[in-house]
Amino acid sequence: MRVVLFLILVSFSIKPSAQSNFTKQLENVIADSANGFLAFKGVFKALQVNDSVYHSLITINGTKGNDILLIKGISMYRAIIIDSVKEKQGKKMVEEWKQKLNTMPGGKFPSGEIEIVSWNPAKYGWKFKQGNLWIDITLYPYNLSSPSLYWVAFGITYIYHEMRLQ
Repeated sequence: MRVVLFLILVSFSIKPSAQSNFTKQLENVIADSANGFLAFKGVFKALQVNDSVYHSLITINGTKGNDILLIKGISMYRAIIIDSVKEKQGKKMVEEWKQKLNTMPGGKFPSGEIEIVSWNPAKYGWKFKQGNLWIDITLYPYNLSSPSLYWVAFGITYIYHEMRLQ
């Protein structure tokens, strides 16, 4: 019985620590967004048309494939939350991350469900916006013509000048 009680107490003590580490990581990345994520920009990864992609020096808890995309007037911190999942599981993960962001201390970003538009393959998601800073949690299909598997993306975008983006 003591062992069970000990394991329960340990599990409760680990969760707040993991959440606070996630919160601290996210706050640090957000704080550096106006600097083009310079504090987290690693070595050059790839060139996508005229956009430069860099490895990230940090991997936010619960994500993988973290990188930084620099576009003229925009910097974006990108990560994959989960991939190769069915739509229902992907939507559940989007909702879990929405809840994580809503419960972060230090203020909330106004949020809204993303608008599904023809030019964006997104299937479902949420956008949190405050000034020039956006945080997105989005479900995307792997294959547009036959969507059976999905992946969930996480992004922090900073826009340096006014642009009209949906």
